[in-house]
Amino acid sequence: MESSEGYRERVRWPLWFHLSFAGFVALNLVVVVQVGEGAPPMASLVPGAVAALLAYIWWRLRWLDLRLDATGAAFGFGGLKRVVPRERIRSARVEDFSFGKYMGWGYRIGWQGSRDRAYSLPGCPRGVRLDFDDARGRRWSVHLSSRDPDAAVAALGTSTPG
Repeated sequence: MESSEGYRERVRWPLWFHLSFAGFVALNLVVVVQVGEGAPPMASLVPGAVAALLAYIWWRLRWLDLRLDATGAAFGFGGLKRVVPRERIRSARVEDFSFGKYMGWGYRIGWQGSRDRAYSLPGCPRGVRLDFDDARGRRWSVHLSSRDPDAAVAALGTSTPG
């Protein structure tokens, strides 16, 4: 949460999502194993490899990391992080998450613009909207789910009416 170093938060996926994901993986493994009965022994390696890959992906992407401070913003799932220096940030504000605009949760691309992204999680109806320029000067917008978006925007030191 907020500290003298700025705002740091690790937003976790809700428990029901993890249980649903585990059920999906288990169901797929049962189907693959039942279909594979009578298949060569090497065929049993495929479901194990798929399950291991899915478990790794789940482990890496199980929360959203946020850091906003006077130096800029860093955000992302697992090892997939983006860092935006403070001088490239045009504005930051608190806004409600638009499920219809992004059609889901996770890393989402807005259907209204190719440079509109969301890092969103269920259970976080509000978040931080950052507008910034990349190294090439292209304008980007990103919605970041947060449990305390007011503190996150305040730690960044910039805001605009939202």
